[in-house]
Amino acid sequence: MAAAPPTCLVLSGGSARGAAHVGVLEALEELRVPADCVVGTSMGAVVGGLYASGLAPQRIREIVVSTDWDDLFTDRPARESIPFRRKQFDNLPLFEFEFGLNRSGLTLPTGLIAGQKLDFLLKALLLHTTAVESFDDLPVPFRAVATDLASGRMVVLDHGDVATALRASMSVPGAFSPIRIDGVDLVDGGIARNLPIGVARDWGAVRIIAVDISNPVRPQEEDISALGVVSRTMNMLMEQNMEISRRSIGPLDIFIIPDLGDIGPADFDLVAQAVDLGKAAVLAERDKLAPFIASDEEFDSYQQRRDERLTPGGDPPVLHELVLAGLDRVDAGRVTSRLKTRVGEPLDLNVLGRDLARIYEMGEFERVQFDLDPGPNGNVLQVQATEKSWGPNFVRFGLELEADFRGSGEFAALVEMNRVGMNRLGGEWRTLLAIGEENRLTTEFYQPLHRQGRWFVSPWFIAGREREDLFNEDGTVSRFLVDSFEGRLDLGYQFGRYGEIRAGISRGRLNTDLDTGGVLQNASRVNTGGYRAALTVDQLDSANFPRHGFFLQSELFLSREGLGAEQEFNQLYTRLVDAGSWGRNSMVGVISFGSDRGTTLPPYAEFSLGGFLNLSGIPPESLRGQSSALAQLVLFRQIGSMPPGLGRGIYLGGSLEAGNAWPIGAKPAWDDLRPAAALFLGVDSVFGPFFLGYGRADTGDGSFYLFLGRPF
Repeated sequence: MAAAPPTCLVLSGGSARGAAHVGVLEALEELRVPADCVVGTSMGAVVGGLYASGLAPQRIREIVVSTDWDDLFTDRPARESIPFRRKQFDNLPLFEFEFGLNRSGLTLPTGLIAGQKLDFLLKALLLHTTAVESFDDLPVPFRAVATDLASGRMVVLDHGDVATALRASMSVPGAFSPIRIDGVDLVDGGIARNLPIGVARDWGAVRIIAVDISNPVRPQEEDISALGVVSRTMNMLMEQNMEISRRSIGPLDIFIIPDLGDIGPADFDLVAQAVDLGKAAVLAERDKLAPFIASDEEFDSYQQRRDERLTPGGDPPVLHELVLAGLDRVDAGRVTSRLKTRVGEPLDLNVLGRDLARIYEMGEFERVQFDLDPGPNGNVLQVQATEKSWGPNFVRFGLELEADFRGSGEFAALVEMNRVGMNRLGGEWRTLLAIGEENRLTTEFYQPLHRQGRWFVSPWFIAGREREDLFNEDGTVSRFLVDSFEGRLDLGYQFGRYGEIRAGISRGRLNTDLDTGGVLQNASRVNTGGYRAALTVDQLDSANFPRHGFFLQSELFLSREGLGAEQEFNQLYTRLVDAGSWGRNSMVGVISFGSDRGTTLPPYAEFSLGGFLNLSGIPPESLRGQSSALAQLVLFRQIGSMPPGLGRGIYLGGSLEAGNAWPIGAKPAWDDLRPAAALFLGVDSVFGPFFLGYGRADTGDGSFYLFLGRPF
């Protein structure tokens, strides 16, 4: 009997809709339809590549359904695990995206997502293919399709690292960073050929099973957001080349279009449903697939050949050498000190995954990948750390806003500049500039004293100008213009990702002028100086809308004449935040207090309360005193989600608050606590947390708030 003509399986791209391909593979195996080759684009390349590598369809289903896709498409590690130094940057309402700064001006990253987590997942799943050079040597010969970013031409990937080929094929421009292979920057293959039937035909396929799960072009009015425009443009480009592919369907071919209904390319929460719909679509075509069905003996032989060529699993390889590559600015010792993977031991992917995460969490790399090369002298593990191409000078922008719709408000535009890797120990120079109602400049040189970065020394300079309102007992308000200058020198110890303790000295000066209708008078000059100590522990999962974790900050300042101060006093401030959640609901408790420690605080050092979630309903900073206390209980529920790339959740919540500030001679008492409450709508966006709320205090006064900033 003549040999059956080569049959090639062609799988199109379609993001989340591509999960249907898994069901297609399940149904084909159930019907005993073998594939002599597989060609895929984007998500079709991922599913097809995993199958071609030897993974069973049922195993691929497990991977697709169990993967946390939202987390996979987010480069940022879990906040609890990043170094405390990086968490400190969350204290201000800065936009999440960063720019590079060089002689040419501001530069942008090559994509919103570098794909750090996705890279590792693909590498781990395809570890058994590391010895493969030609994709013809896979259990099922395979081709992945990508697009040359420079020319727009189709690139057929047929050799090299399988995981890298899959990653290149699904690199949506603007969303994922391009992948460079053989000196060419590659992006999503769907731009050039989303259903690469021609690739299979040129390869020698006589019969083709083509599966189209591409996203139909929908009416324009459905989504006119920025992301909607990008998605629609991609769809139109794909649709144009899809028509070319559809017209190439021949009489011996099978063309399958699973009915995926309203499942969109971003609906990764519906991948299990997409798998089932893909399987149903193939089973519905069993009559047309009859010529492709092999006998039991032939199909068993096909599966045996697959298993013999490459079988996932087995004993992990023993490492004989570890090579660190890609470093230019970053000292190699700082990277290797974070590696727990050891030469001479079997490769543990869990340990290696945490190693790569620790390196990536340094914040200086675009991506951190690994390659395993089973060379002639043993297994060589190469850790490729790609430094951020837009670094080492980074710029972030932000906005700070609090308005109570009663004439009180503060606004500031923020610019943060950070220069990293200034020396082999990882010195950083960070500068923050705020321009608005309050102008301030803060610059800090942060110098670790060893490669692990535990001990550090930190000189600061702080300058500011702000208007301070003093609420008098007769109801009038005195406004002062305060200029401040301060220098600090701290020595500290960082507890990895948990927190830090620091202590140091400071000297400074305050210039205060009474503002009477724009005329400044009664100028006063005060010299300041003293000892500072602070303990901070931060294990919140989010600085904006925490669902679990805790935060503790305690600061002590001892003003001393020996360091230039004109008045000696002691000042202690402590704040504790604890968060918990159930389902979509979260509860955050906050307790804070300030104490003069039995001394007398000058007016500029007094504690203040008032404003949104800080005794809501009371004008901002209108309560001042030698001591203060505040307790908050904040409840919020997630009622929606932001579009991908623009943020995370939308929340509805409220707070119960109680607190006060006590003047000189007054002893804090429970009976003096003033109650307040607030209701709010909050949005966790890439531009920072945004609130629209209403607060009411015990005086009967209420106020609406527009607030952009960190609430806790």
